[in-house]
Amino acid sequence: MHDSPARVLFLTCVLSALIAAVPPAACAQDEAPRRPSPFVGVGAMLCTIVYSPLKLAYAASGLVVGGMAWMWSFGRKRVTRPIFTAALKGDYVVTPEHLAGERRLEFIGRY
Repeated sequence: MHDSPARVLFLTCVLSALIAAVPPAACAQDEAPRRPSPFVGVGAMLCTIVYSPLKLAYAASGLVVGGMAWMWSFGRKRVTRPIFTAALKGDYVVTPEHLAGERRLEFIGRY
């Protein structure tokens, strides 16, 4: 009963996100600000291994669909711009800020 590598990466991603989402214990006001855990960086790296290929595949399919829309609309930007923007903009890498909830992870780009 060996787990597949994709399953292990997915579970590692989920556990890393859960660890990053747990609020720190109540700290005294006098203490220096907490440094981020190195595990959050490792979790971000592992999540990126799973997330980036999916985002790249989505962007590539957006290029194909946008190119076809460009041909069928005779080069009208009004038709193609939303397709290209949604497919190509957004985040390609998961950062520790994403896992800590400080920044929103955008899969689909917006204007």
